[in-house]
Amino acid sequence: MKKLQLRPWIPRHKRFEPSGLTATADGTVLVVGDEGQLGRLAPGDRALSLEKVRPRGDLEGVTIDAAGRVLVLAERRSELWHVDAGRRVQAWALPPPEAKRDTYEGLTARPDGHLVLSTQAKRSALRIVAPLTDGAGRTQLVAEQRLDIPDVAGLAMDGDHLLALSDKACRLVRLRWDGATYVPVDAWKTPERDLEGVVVVGPHIVLAQDSGGLWRGPWPQ
Repeated sequence: MKKLQLRPWIPRHKRFEPSGLTATADGTVLVVGDEGQLGRLAPGDRALSLEKVRPRGDLEGVTIDAAGRVLVLAERRSELWHVDAGRRVQAWALPPPEAKRDTYEGLTARPDGHLVLSTQAKRSALRIVAPLTDGAGRTQLVAEQRLDIPDVAGLAMDGDHLLALSDKACRLVRLRWDGATYVPVDAWKTPERDLEGVVVVGPHIVLAQDSGGLWRGPWPQ
């Protein structure tokens, strides 16, 4: 299996445990942390700008949906939040995971507006939910599948492909949608454990490490 060539990019920030990544159209990296913070890193910056999200939650994923909303995954509440100016302005309840011990860990938005979430288990599940309606409510589950990949903690889109990051297996897998399920097409070893967030930004791939800091390296397009 090939290995990603990553180097430490942003050093560990005191009292911040990165757990999910996404990026805006201008290349600004957004990162959420276990202590309920949202960080921003504009192109050229070398330090995260952090804000607390209210109410406080264990945030495990972040993405920007087709409507331009910043969505975060509040793990313990099993909810998706629309966050603006550091506050939750909308919330949608997620269906309970198949097993009680499973938890939601990864989140990304597809170009067609659907959202993809992962649960962390020995065989992680991918769950696809319909585009979110305006206002609070419940999400609509439209598809689900089990992967032969353990502990998928991070998700991201790479064009039309889905990236699934396994923290404990130190593996990044690229998957293709065949119209009904996601099929693995490529895989790489990652150099560290506890990597829980992933995003492709231009020619680079960025990974977030739960124990602190961000890693970056060239992305094999």
